[in-house]
Parts: sequence; structure tokens; C-alpha cells
Amino acid sequence: MSNTNSRVFGLDLLRALAIVLVVIGHTNSWTEAYFDVNVPDGVTLFFVLSGYLVGTIIIREFQSSNSFRTLINFWQRRWLRTLPNYYLALLLNIILIQLGWLKGVTNIYSSAYFVFMQNFHLPLDFMFWESWSLAVEEWFYLTLPFLLFGLLKLLKLSFKNTILIVIMGFVICPLLYRILHFVPNISNVTWDIWIRKLVLTRIDSIGFGVLAAYIHFYFPKQWKKNTISLFFIGGSIYTLFYLFIPPKSSYFMQTFYFSVISAAIALCIPYLSKINLDGGIQVPITFLSKISYSMYLIHIPVLQNFERLLPFNVMKDVLLFYPLYWVVIIICSYLLYRFFELPTTKLREKITSKLSEKSNEKYV
Repeated sequence: MSNTNSRVFGLDLLRALAIVLVVIGHTNSWTEAYFDVNVPDGVTLFFVLSGYLVGTIIIREFQSSNSFRTLINFWQRRWLRTLPNYYLALLLNIILIQLGWLKGVTNIYSSAYFVFMQNFHLPLDFMFWESWSLAVEEWFYLTLPFLLFGLLKLLKLSFKNTILIVIMGFVICPLLYRILHFVPNISNVTWDIWIRKLVLTRIDSIGFGVLAAYIHFYFPKQWKKNTISLFFIGGSIYTLFYLFIPPKSSYFMQTFYFSVISAAIALCIPYLSKINLDGGIQVPITFLSKISYSMYLIHIPVLQNFERLLPFNVMKDVLLFYPLYWVVIIICSYLLYRFFELPTTKLREKITSKLSEKSNEKYV
């Protein structure tokens, strides 16, 4: 997906939609006076898409070689891709909080953010709130390949069966955890930080994306059948749940909801993965897709400083304020992508190439 010529428009469209929904959701308080609607959760779109893309990489790489070197090479590439931007944003958040330019509290527990423990099984709701989803992603990058590698050595089963066992574990275990931790009559805030935003309760959303990659890889004929019907079913489920969402305190919303919504998104991927367009609408969609990670990391700091610096009232002048915010956040995201994310990604290729050469020498 890093090469423009190899990009899939349908998947870029899903990623662009995800970041737009995230930003709209976080600015909903500005626009609720004009239209108060339940904004779909764009983060779950990110999770399932990430599971599909990274799952495809894992299956291809481990299928051909399940050596320790393959495991290390995968981690090197993932972490060199995701961590530079994350740590830059984390340091930016800490500095802005210290300056009083950003909401949040820094204390001894802030160190948890450096090792992605801010929301593993307990929510540390002090600062950099949007980082909860990145912790879910990073724990997925760490645990799924590790478990796959370990079970391949331990069980001596075929790769196809072993990866399926790991995938089903990722899909089922968080659901069981949510069922076992059901609490009647919880508040919306409790639901948000204790169920929606913990690693242990949400990593199954990525698992559904990996399951889609598994089906695509091992059952290509079935993958290509009925793609429009599956897209319609998945899209309808996803849409209906946000039009008629049950109470957060209900048993379904605490347990099966995230499984159902993640499966619905996964049903859309077979159709989206075959959509390719040239020119026209492709350009802005691909652009948003490329800067989506940078946009996710900085849209809240920009948002809060927008409110702090601008002289006019947000609610009174929202028709001017809101489009202006989108222009600023897109420009800032592009600058971060162009002058930091893109160079570090290119540097990753050089580093991983050298590390691979050293690994080859070590394991020959």
C-alpha cells in the first residue's frame, strides 16, 4: 500500500472514511446545535482494515518461512512504521500540556503511554486520549505473530490450521472477556473507557480483519463470490446500528456489539478490495488515506488550540469555524506526513534492509 501504483482505491476509501468519521465525532459538540446525530465509530473501520492488511502480510511472510528471523523482521518493519509518529505525537502532547495549551494531566503514570499500557486492562484517562486505539494496534502487532510463531513450533500443525487457531483466539477471547465482565446499568462514560477503549476488550476487531485476510488467502474463489451482496449486508448492519443504537448499558452493547459491527465491516472488504479508479475522485481519497495516520495523531491538539486561540465563539460562528478547522487540520496533517512520516518510512526501508542483512549473516 506504500506505492501509489499498488494502492487499492476501495481500501483507501475505507481508510479515508474512517478518519473523517473520527474527526467529525470529536467535533460533534460544535455542530450538535445544527444537527445532532449519532456519528459512526471510525476507529472500528481502522481496526478491521488494519487487521486485513497486516494479516495479509503475516500470512504471506509466515507461510513462506516461519523462522525466528521472519518474526523479528515483521516487528522491525511494523514498529519502524508506526512508532516514530506515535512518540513524536506523545512528546508533543506532554509539552503542550506543560505549557497549558492542551487539556490533560501528566504524572508518574504518563510513563505507561511509552509502552502502550495506558489502556491494556485499566483506563488511564489522563491525557492523549486518542492513543487508546494505537495501543490496541501495537499489542496486536506484538501478540499475534508471537503466538503464531510459538504455536507453529509447539503444535507442529500445518500453517493453515495454526493461523486459524490464533485468529479464532483473537476473535473469541475478547468476547468472552466482555461477557464475563458484564455490569448492569453502567453509564455511557464507563462503557466508553472500560469496554470500548481497552486492549483486552477491543483487539477482536482487528482479529476479524485478519479472518478476512485468511479467507482471501486460502479461499480466493469464495472471496470473489457475492461481493456486492456481502457489502450490502455488512454496510446495512453497520449503518443500522448507528441509526438505532441500543443503550450502552444493555447486555448486547457490552458483549456482542463489537463482534457484530466488526464482522459487518469485514463483510464489506471483499467488494472494496476489488474497486480501483483512476483520476477524478481517486486523488482526494488517496490523499486523505495517506495522511490519515498523521491526522489521527494531531487533530485533537489542533482542535483544542483552535478553540483556545480564535477570538470568536465556536457555537455562534460554527459555519465559519468548522470549515476553517478542516482546512487547518488537513494542512497540518500533510506537513507532518510530508516532512516526518514519509522520511521516516523511507528511512525504515534502509534500516530494515541493513538489519535483514545482519540477520541473514547471523542465522546462516
